Amino acid sequence: MNRIKSFFKAGSPALKYKWCYFALAVIGIASIWLDLAYAEVNRALFSNIDSITFQMAIRIVSTFGLIIAAQYIIGFLDNCISTYFNESVVYAMRRELLKRIEHLPLEYFDNNHSGKIINLFFSQLETVKDFVVSDLQALIRLPLSFLIISGYLFTVHPLLGFTAVFSSVLQPLSNFVFRKNYESSCDDVRITTNNIFSVMQEVIQGVREVKINQIEDYFDRKMGALQKCGVRQNLRIAILSTIRWIIKELPTKIGYLAGIGASVYLIIKGDIGAGDLMVFITLLSKVSEPFNGITSVISNLQSALSSADDLIKLINEPAENYDSGECGILPIEKIEFINVDFSYTVKDEENEDEMLTKKVPVIHDLNFEIPVGKTIALVGPSGSGKSTVIRLMYGFYRTDSGKITINGRNIEEYNTKVLRSVMSVVSQDIFMFDGTVRENLVLGREDISEEKLMEALQYSESYDFVMNLPDGLETNLGERGIKVSQGQKQRLSIARAILRQSLLSEAGVLILDEPTSSLDVETEYNFQQGIEKWAKNCTKIVIAHRLTTIRNADYIVFLEDGYAVEQGTPSELLSKTDSKFREYWQKQFVFNEDDK
Repeated sequence: MNRIKSFFKAGSPALKYKWCYFALAVIGIASIWLDLAYAEVNRALFSNIDSITFQMAIRIVSTFGLIIAAQYIIGFLDNCISTYFNESVVYAMRRELLKRIEHLPLEYFDNNHSGKIINLFFSQLETVKDFVVSDLQALIRLPLSFLIISGYLFTVHPLLGFTAVFSSVLQPLSNFVFRKNYESSCDDVRITTNNIFSVMQEVIQGVREVKINQIEDYFDRKMGALQKCGVRQNLRIAILSTIRWIIKELPTKIGYLAGIGASVYLIIKGDIGAGDLMVFITLLSKVSEPFNGITSVISNLQSALSSADDLIKLINEPAENYDSGECGILPIEKIEFINVDFSYTVKDEENEDEMLTKKVPVIHDLNFEIPVGKTIALVGPSGSGKSTVIRLMYGFYRTDSGKITINGRNIEEYNTKVLRSVMSVVSQDIFMFDGTVRENLVLGREDISEEKLMEALQYSESYDFVMNLPDGLETNLGERGIKVSQGQKQRLSIARAILRQSLLSEAGVLILDEPTSSLDVETEYNFQQGIEKWAKNCTKIVIAHRLTTIRNADYIVFLEDGYAVEQGTPSELLSKTDSKFREYWQKQFVFNEDDK
């Protein structure tokens, strides 16, 4: 029941278009009455076939023409409204789904492939849309059609009405044939489709690595295996569907033969005429159509629930709470990590159950303090937990134990949007959107002046190269900023952080995660000089392997395997002969007597 509830929750955007349901229901009823009118004219024609006059023929032909014209008009309106309804709902659902994805915690993306998520926007979402738009309409229209048309056939003759109804009622039995096998096959196809999207996503995003490492054949073989698997699974579904269809259609064919036999018997007895037989032949399929439709609706629901399984799981994922919490943070006076432990939750690859997860410890009993306006540097080898510290500060993950406080209050008590609004980051993993330089810097904010924009470009050492681009600030960077170098992207990332800081009424937190890893020596030097101007009042957290980046740090925390193995000012740590930090410093040839 919860699965069905979540399924309809995914299709809830359709409720914004209730008038479409109503309009299509009215059109459906009008179509039913036109079918009855068509059958009645047929009845009049064949009942009077021996005595028909020219005037009567003119009236009958004219009536047929009017009915056909009305059917075309009804069909046109039905097509227009259905298309509007379909497209409006699918776009609304994609928008709602994207909004939902944006609010999911990072942990969801850690454990789900992006190709699988993209698949939700297409095949799985389309499946839900088809059901809530088309099949729900059918559930309204089909029972009405059955009641009206079967009632009309009973007025022709009770035996014909009973024959039509009885043969139609048997059709839903096909829904129970091979039901579990059919659902299982649909699940297999869904999994294979997800895998195909995942491989395609990897090839497209990593096409340079594919070419450099010459692994085109490897991915071709991988897609070949998935192709064979997909063909086999879809063939199985086709076979099961065909068997179910034959069983569904069989009662109608038997009912047709029985009805013809009964009609001939009644004609011989003189109880009905040839016109009544034509009415039965014309409307028999219309009586069975609702049961065909309802059988299809039930079958579609089974298929939809199966194929939309990942979508339903996403709908049920707990989202980040952006509405509650304390909104007042600024001015920041102190940030403190107190006995913080943290573990990532990952899928347990060793277990066949894909739902099982396990904890991977990353941070252990971490303690340090950052006073306002000071600079703290997190130093240590790769995998020591430096970047995880930043993710915890942003509230992307919750600590297992201990707490992170701002101004003495646990960050979990603050409103998530407000917490993140006082921070800006220059990351080593830079993401540029497919848009212009300007769009990538302002990120939708309309309160950034041209003066601030130019200032940010100057401080980030980006001005010259941006102005030399073909269209300057209006140059499109391409997907993931492919049209500029890594160093240029890093400079634009710095400019983006400068602009974000400039919007704060008070100095916020500036996070520099390997901010100069892709910069040349001269640009790095200029950046170091510039940061003292535009971020002098910020509380700064610097992550660096390149220790020249942290020469001016007020405090050092050296991390190793998630532990803070030593802390202190640069001069304190450099003065210790057994210091891990001193060893790092020496290895990078920046240690000298003046640093002691």
